[in-house]
Amino acid sequence: MHLHVGKNRANRFLYSKLSSDTSQNKTRSRSRTPKSYSQSDRRNLITLYGSTPTEEPQLAPWVRESTLTFKDPLLLLHEEIIDFYDFMQPNPLEKANQEDILNRLTAMVKSIWPDAEIQVFGSFANGLWLPTSDIDVSVRTNTNLSTRASIDLLAASLIKTKMASELEKIYTARVPLLKFLDRSTSLSIDVSFSIGQGMEWINLVKDYLVKYPEAKYIIFVLKYYLKQRELNETFNGGIGSYLLFCMVISSIQMHPAHKDGGKHYGGYTLGHFLVHFFQLYGHEFNYSDIGIDIKWNGSYFQKRNKEWCKGKGEFLCVECPQGTNNDIGRGAFRIKLIREAFKHALSMICSQTYVSAKTPLNLILISDDFIKNRKPYHISQCLADNT
Repeated sequence: MHLHVGKNRANRFLYSKLSSDTSQNKTRSRSRTPKSYSQSDRRNLITLYGSTPTEEPQLAPWVRESTLTFKDPLLLLHEEIIDFYDFMQPNPLEKANQEDILNRLTAMVKSIWPDAEIQVFGSFANGLWLPTSDIDVSVRTNTNLSTRASIDLLAASLIKTKMASELEKIYTARVPLLKFLDRSTSLSIDVSFSIGQGMEWINLVKDYLVKYPEAKYIIFVLKYYLKQRELNETFNGGIGSYLLFCMVISSIQMHPAHKDGGKHYGGYTLGHFLVHFFQLYGHEFNYSDIGIDIKWNGSYFQKRNKEWCKGKGEFLCVECPQGTNNDIGRGAFRIKLIREAFKHALSMICSQTYVSAKTPLNLILISDDFIKNRKPYHISQCLADNT
């Protein structure tokens, strides 16, 4: 049983059960609604968040006015998650900038290695790319040049042509990278010099997103949440896109919505899935003993049964769906800090207090400079479509 996602917003994740509950103004069962907190608890949670309550909190730029008509906390969160997803979709200028930088980079690579193969992979290729994310590009030079020498050669060309305003060579990562910021478009590019499992990931991710269409909405929220806390870079011990994708898919596979053949699937919202993710990885998951496997319908396994998991202690362990001998969670050495961040997010969302924000998602996602300066193209486009 799968969600139907169409152009009409009314068809997007509006379940018959939820519609009837809303139309009759019913309160959802306590098992599906976050717990209430006392006023003192709410003040403590606001203090943890680091915000000073204002008399009139501002509406987050991503929120459509129609979303505020939903009074049920989880329905409100559900709609706001969709709003944020739409808000982060690339606008026409961003699409033009993407095409421009990729064309210029391809031309540069070809000028150095005429027989080179250039491919875009990762989040940009599978539709999970945020406007603040890096664009992952893989280059196969078809020469005998070492990865280090290839990085140095391309870096020299970027500097000579003044194409890059910032540049960083990362030789020590598991996959060595050349990171640079394009001077013209301000887009960040990660260039690696091997085409391997990263390319195979594109089709795998697309298949999972068809099976679990709710995943992309949850991933967009979590990616920005981690980025704002500088917990999203793999080489810094954070959770990169591939690992986060597997964690989200596993949490959805383990959610009651997908048990018993999915017969209760229609009773859950995106709010349920997001709260479940924070509850699972913030409080419930046994990082010491359990590993994650998303193949088929998903499962857990004992870490002691895997040779590459021995002696890891309280660390995230995720079996790569493309190869059973690869633990893609091993690089997330800041998992304890990440777990605390997930706990905090759950506390804020479940506080049900909007003293510092008008909507639940804005309690954990900060309206930073990028968001404040971003035009709400999704709202103007929606109005245009309705005229």
